[in-house]
Amino acid sequence: MKHLFSCSVFIPPKPATKSNINHIKSIEDSLPHLSELEKEALVEAKKYKIEDSKVSEIDHFES
Repeated sequence: MKHLFSCSVFIPPKPATKSNINHIKSIEDSLPHLSELEKEALVEAKKYKIEDSKVSEIDHFES
């Protein structure tokens, strides 16, 4: 039997900044019981930015 999982991913609407990364970290800190999939999704969310309606990878991110 297959288990289906889903989770929401927050991608900052502006280029990644220290304040956006701190916001994501505060979300992580407030959710102590994350599944592995949710943890992975948060890490992935830090790798991308949306700028001019286009998604792109950022050069450097903090995990």
